[in-house]
Amino acid sequence: MDFNPLFGKRLCIYDVKPKVPRNYILAGNIPPLSDEYTQFSNLTWEYDDDIYHQLKWMEIPEEKRNAFESAIKCDKKIMLSGQEVPAASFRIEDSGLDFKSAMELGALPCLSILHCERWHDDLCEYVRSNPFLRILDLRNHGHKSLDFRGSRLERLSIQMDTVEEIYLNDEMEKLSLTRNIDHAFVVHAKDGGKRLLLQSDMFVAECGLPNLGGLHCSGLGEFDMSKVVAAYPELWELRLWGKPGYIRNFRDVSLLKNLEKFSTDNLFGFTAEDIPEPDEMPKLNWFWMSSLPEDAAKAARRLYKKPSENGLDLWIGMARKPEWLRENLDNPFRDWDGQEHISTTNARKAAAQYRKTRSEILKLVENHPDDLMIKMEGIVRDYAEAFNKMDKRKNFIETVEREQIFEVLDGLLRLIPESFDFDKNTMLELFEGTRDF
Repeated sequence: MDFNPLFGKRLCIYDVKPKVPRNYILAGNIPPLSDEYTQFSNLTWEYDDDIYHQLKWMEIPEEKRNAFESAIKCDKKIMLSGQEVPAASFRIEDSGLDFKSAMELGALPCLSILHCERWHDDLCEYVRSNPFLRILDLRNHGHKSLDFRGSRLERLSIQMDTVEEIYLNDEMEKLSLTRNIDHAFVVHAKDGGKRLLLQSDMFVAECGLPNLGGLHCSGLGEFDMSKVVAAYPELWELRLWGKPGYIRNFRDVSLLKNLEKFSTDNLFGFTAEDIPEPDEMPKLNWFWMSSLPEDAAKAARRLYKKPSENGLDLWIGMARKPEWLRENLDNPFRDWDGQEHISTTNARKAAAQYRKTRSEILKLVENHPDDLMIKMEGIVRDYAEAFNKMDKRKNFIETVEREQIFEVLDGLLRLIPESFDFDKNTMLELFEGTRDF
């Protein structure tokens, strides 16, 4: 049995996949610690983090751990900033709780996740004082320098508009950078970021993390793999998402000799010849590629078939022909093509509806009619009804698809200039009232 450091509950031993990763070394066997039914499973063998977190939990003073456990088991409520809040609250957003001082949050013994839409003068003091606070999302702070040393944060999301310098605590595991990050800044992390995972909406180099361990980049357009290798040669994890995008010098990924996890999605510009041989990536144990050139997909499956039989976690999907890329470059529903629960017909209908709606809106903008709102009502209704019809026969529109349909419409409505007499919110409300999914 082990201990959950977030909720203070006893857990059963984990089940894991029977395939042992190929870079693991057999140390020996021990008898099962329990023959009871396992309530928890894990997709990978990486449960060493649980042991680390358990040890960190035991470092917290006993009286604080006892207060955590007592609160999590009761229904007690406390008054905080004039509002009644459960004492067991583990997540707070300042948009829903208007506290004047961050130190007021000390009354919540289980608070582990904090989202701040504005700056609080004593925020850093509170963050350092709460040993259970693991996740902080900080926006609209307006600061050039932020210092989180002395805290026990594990995940940090920072709006970067004004930031020039960030000091991280030693326990930090994941740093997410949001908004404007196309300016110079420096991140100070233990061992040059060796245990850190950096996540951003674009590739960021030369930010003070020469030993960075993990890198996640999304929304990529043109992208050069050689720059990744030059900036972060010690990477053990690399995940890249395109919009779609193009990778130059793809084969340079083989120069990352410590790489254990590698994945791409919606990225092109490379061929079968660019897929590295398994011997060139000796530590790789997790290799996923989705929406990639067809010939490269075939080569990856062929080259890594034997390693996958010996423990490599391999998944290669959504192989794309050249004509697919030509047809889907401007299609925000391109990801629907290849999803198991979405038919090819509905993926094509969604793309066609997007193009139809976009064309109609641009035509209205060009003609600038006096009855713009009336004409837009018809366009928005048609958009919603088109997806109603798709979903009627087989209910495939779930939360992710629903949000995507809304976001696409929101983007289309932004095509109408602000100088026009147009109320976007009214159209979005019309859409919400018309959709059945």
